[in-house]
Order: sequence, then structure tokens, then C-alpha cells
Amino acid sequence: MVVNEKQDFEWLVSAQARPFLSDVQCSIAERENILRVAKRLRREMTSQRAAAVLEMAQLRIRGRKKFQRADEMFFTRRSLEQASGEDIAHHKSLRFRVDGVLADICCGIGGDLLALAQRAFSVGIDKEPVTALFAAANLRVNDLPGESRCLKFEEMDSEEFAAFHFDPSRRNHGRKTVGDLLQPSLPSILEWIPEDRPTAIKVAPATPVHHCTPPIAEWEWIGDGRECKQQVIWLGGAQTLPGGRTATVIKDGKSFQFSPPVGSEQLPQNLAAGIGDYVYEPHATILASGLTDAMAAKNDLARLAKNVAYLTGGDCLESPLMSKFQVIDVLPMEVKKIARELVRLDAGVVEYKRRSVSDVFYDAFKRIKTRGSKSFVVLLSPTLRESVAIIAKRVREL
Repeated sequence: MVVNEKQDFEWLVSAQARPFLSDVQCSIAERENILRVAKRLRREMTSQRAAAVLEMAQLRIRGRKKFQRADEMFFTRRSLEQASGEDIAHHKSLRFRVDGVLADICCGIGGDLLALAQRAFSVGIDKEPVTALFAAANLRVNDLPGESRCLKFEEMDSEEFAAFHFDPSRRNHGRKTVGDLLQPSLPSILEWIPEDRPTAIKVAPATPVHHCTPPIAEWEWIGDGRECKQQVIWLGGAQTLPGGRTATVIKDGKSFQFSPPVGSEQLPQNLAAGIGDYVYEPHATILASGLTDAMAAKNDLARLAKNVAYLTGGDCLESPLMSKFQVIDVLPMEVKKIARELVRLDAGVVEYKRRSVSDVFYDAFKRIKTRGSKSFVVLLSPTLRESVAIIAKRVREL
């Protein structure tokens, strides 16, 4: 946010600011010039409050992708980006069946807090005064039981709460987030929580398993659309598969899960001798969880090549977590040959996808011009023998 005075933030969440926020949101929706809107605001209030109103109105519009009542809620840029969307937060909250107070630690503006508060009285904890203030306001907006407190993790008493949700701040080591650099760190969280309290620890999808995590933990990777959004470490009886891994995709309020037996992430790679009638692409949650080979084994599929995430085989019906492509033709990865074949097939809109193929080849194929009437997907991938271009029709996508 632009302002830094406590009274300005308190004014922003008050009834006094409400008409100004509503007016600016309408102005933005009607594509009124932002500079003109800002000038009008500055005639009514200080420049700091005018900037805060303008930014909040813009964030509310962006927040509609995650929250049904975003037009009434309060955000900061960073906390909105990191907040769990309503569907994912609701999915996680269903594991909390407890009597007592739930704690959402490092709650931000309350994406998960709002879902937890639908299960039981919930307390959001955040060391940042602004986000703690906004989390409390968002509970009021959604008419939910709970409160927020501006506290540091070290100041908390774990005995006050019956269950915990953590969303620690992330600090990257190279290109990955590691547990030791979380704030609070994963070791400090695991040492602090009572062993018998249901606990969820939200981390980045690529966060590696930490050596101090108990072997009875469950790891769940959760996504929506095409993306894997977060990894959750479940402990304290909240596990549904102790010691195992679960991949979950949420779409249109429904969840699709894959929870193979414990140890399935260690299955060997089965490589295809040829390309079958169909090619499958596991969802990003399957890839992030290391369950690609377990998914292949369950559905009698094989990888096109070592470490390549395209699978092939027959008509697999039990695969809700994979995109499915019907193979039309398989050709060597030669641009001219593929261009001629696409013309013969009356191709119009062509989507190009790749695995383990260089930018040079990929960009060359994307420059192919097609003017036909039919849609195709071209999958560029190595196989055991050579790199190929698979011309296909998309059958299903999550």
C-alpha cells in the first residue's frame, strides 16, 4: 500500500471510506481516466488517503478471481497474490473437524482464515499490522466468527488452539523455497506445534521434503486450472494418507484426487517402445508431487522417454487428472514435413506443446502458417528412438 499511517488504514476499513471506494470501483468499471479519478479524490481527502482508495479499488477488481465478495474486501498487493482462493481454502478447511479455536498463523488478509471460520471460531495471526487489520475487516465483511491479532510467532501460546493452519513467508534458496528459510522456519513450526493437534503447513509447490518432517506426515499438492498452486504438509491427525502423497485439482467447486499407496513416488519409469493411440499429459499437481509413474502404472501407460512427462497408451477412461490427446499422426521433428501435413489436414488453429525440446525447434514450429478450418495440437517430444512431432486432437483437459 502507498500510505503508512495507522489512522489512514483504520479510516480505509471504516464506513466513512465505503462510498469513496464504491465510487472509484464504478469509475474504473466505466473506464474513466484514472488521473481524473485521482484528482477528484484529492479534492475530498488527503493525497495519502486518495492513493489508498484508488489502489484498494484496483485490488478489489483483481481479487474477484479469488473471492466472491472481493468488492467489499481489503487487500495488499502481496497478500492478494499469496492468498488461497476460496475453492482451495474450502477444500483444506474440510479436514479440520475439531472442537475449539482454530488458528491461521501468518494469515495475511485471511484467504484461508475465512474458510476456517466457517468450521469454527478462528483467529488470524500476522506480524504485519496492516494485514492483521484487513483480515479482521474481511471476517466482518463475510459475517464470520473470528478475530485477528497482530502478533509474532514467538509470542504465541500453542495451548490456546485446537488446530493450526500455517502460511509462512517464503525466502528462496536459488530457484527453490526451502523449509529452513521459511519465516517462521519449518523446523521451528514442527518443534512448536503439539503432536496431537490437526495442522496444515502451506508451502510452495517445489519445496523439497525437509529432513525434520515426521514420516507420518502427508504431503498434498493442490491446483486449479492448469497450475499447481500450493503444497500442504498435513500433521496431527489431519492426514488421510499418513506417509503418503496426494495430488488434488479443484475445478468448478469439485475436487479430483489421486492418492496412490505410500511409496508410489519411488516407482521405476516405464518407457514406451512406440506411441499408442493416445498421449496423456498429467496435471501439474501430478508432476510436482512426483506421482507421474504411479499415474502411469495405474492406467497402463508409459513415458515417451526418460524423465519426459508425456504418457502414451490406449483409451484410458479413469484419468481425470490428465489431459488427453488422440494421436492423428507421428512425424520426425522436421518443420517442412509438419507444415505440409498440417496443410493436408486442413489445419487452422494449431496449439504447440513441448517437453525437453529446445527453444529453437519450438519457435520454428510456432512460425508455421495455417489457414484451414480444423484445430489440432502438436506435441513436440523425444522418444526412445528420436524426437518427434505428434499431431493430435485434444479430447479432454482439466
